[in-house]
Amino acid sequence: ATLFINSPNEETLNTIHQLSEENLVKEVENSDNSNKFLQNLVSLLNEDENRLQMKVRALDVLAKLATYTEYEEPIKIAMEEHIQEGFENFLKQKEENHKKYGMDLGAIHSRILLILMRIRQYKLTA
Repeated sequence: ATLFINSPNEETLNTIHQLSEENLVKEVENSDNSNKFLQNLVSLLNEDENRLQMKVRALDVLAKLATYTEYEEPIKIAMEEHIQEGFENFLKQKEENHKKYGMDLGAIHSRILLILMRIRQYKLTA
């Protein structure tokens, strides 16, 4: 995780993505700065040049961490503070394609929903 904090790229993301939930949590706990780790994951979502697979992997890692109570609030804060307009536009484009071509919303939307459900402890209110 410390390597990802210092150098958030596809190679280091692939390495942490392959960890089990338990080992991922250990890595983050042993890192120098877990908040920076979460910020880097969220920042990967904003970058247009990152492939869909890379965004999905970043969301997978966030979803794994969101199962742990101690990461619910830090993930929420990281997403609130660091998701930018580029990612929102990406999501809107996916939604437009869904309407226009009947395509599934897919991996990104399902993982965002999973993260939202987990950080809200499966309690959503209207």
